[in-house]
Amino acid sequence: MLFRRTNRYGYSRYYGNAGNILRIIKIILFVVVVLALGAALAVWLLRPYVTYDTEGAHLNLPWASVAAEDDSSSGTEPEVLVEDGSGSSSAEAEVIVNQEEDASTSEEGNSSVAPEEDEEPDTDEGRTPAALTQLLAQHVGKTNLKSGYSPSTLRAAGANAALIYLKESSGSLNFFTENQLATQLGVVTALETDEDGNSYDAILTAAADLQEEGYYTVAYVDCFRDKALGTDTDYAILSSDGSRWKDRADAPWASPSNEDVQDYLASLVTEIAEAGFDEVVLRNAAYPTLGDTDAIADGSDKTEVITAFYEKLIDALADYDIVLSVYTDETTITTGENALSGQTLAELSRLGGRLWVNDVTDADALEAALTEAGFGENTLCLVVDNLDADSTVSQCVTD
Repeated sequence: MLFRRTNRYGYSRYYGNAGNILRIIKIILFVVVVLALGAALAVWLLRPYVTYDTEGAHLNLPWASVAAEDDSSSGTEPEVLVEDGSGSSSAEAEVIVNQEEDASTSEEGNSSVAPEEDEEPDTDEGRTPAALTQLLAQHVGKTNLKSGYSPSTLRAAGANAALIYLKESSGSLNFFTENQLATQLGVVTALETDEDGNSYDAILTAAADLQEEGYYTVAYVDCFRDKALGTDTDYAILSSDGSRWKDRADAPWASPSNEDVQDYLASLVTEIAEAGFDEVVLRNAAYPTLGDTDAIADGSDKTEVITAFYEKLIDALADYDIVLSVYTDETTITTGENALSGQTLAELSRLGGRLWVNDVTDADALEAALTEAGFGENTLCLVVDNLDADSTVSQCVTD
């Protein structure tokens, strides 16, 4: 029926179907508003279950975690997520590693690789860990781990171990310490406070929680490439003109021959061992090899200095059950030494851990050289840009 409205002069105005159309539009707008509010509420409620990595956002619902646990217990291998990266350190770098289960894994399902109690070390100082199985590393964000990275998320990513950056080339420490030099340098991470007002170390607490869930933890420590120490001429590598030496990336270094620097690093590594990490990997634990190394004024015997530093670490960790690993290079492995870095294969063998290497051109040649030098299986860990799940060599992707 058509509606007409009469004005005060008695004339009618014709509206046709406009009234019906307006009502329909209002109903549609009301439905859109309700749906938008519902979506916003759903996003707000699901915030605790959303995590982020370099692939974007991921939704990890509690009931999905339970399903993942059921799949894990049934023996189903999780899919390994592969990401790009490089071997350089980063202020926000974290690495999650996938480690295939070792034959020594306990019946209770703990996948940590720990030294066997009845296994004798090759030397009095070093400790030989149990068979070091294949590592497949994947980059994630530090924020996720610091806030309590979910074991179910690690499981969904196909990971059962975590490499956690505790000391970076900036000199920053991502864990709390009362070390006097660290306090002097201003690199100490503050403790956080929980709802009850209790102080706690966020990174170390997260690492301990992961261990309780059966995950293997590896601490990353950047040693002599340290901006905080390298800025202070009392601790820095100096050039022949008396200025602070810098590498080709314009980064200052702390002097490996400085006893205070060595003691500082040994103290931090000891604290990491006390925190219960399964392994610590040392980056730049030698003299620099990139940049104008001829300009370095340090006249010390590099091999003697680095050997003494490793001896100090071995002594410091003698009472701790932790694997001590080091970044090295192809030259050291294939020839037995590197005159620039001061590293020797003989001294590295006494550490008993893995040898992490960047930019490898011939992994088979490195494995053959390590076997000939008396190293055990799976000692080599390649830092690569892309993971190869079929590789028989340990791999790790950092950023």
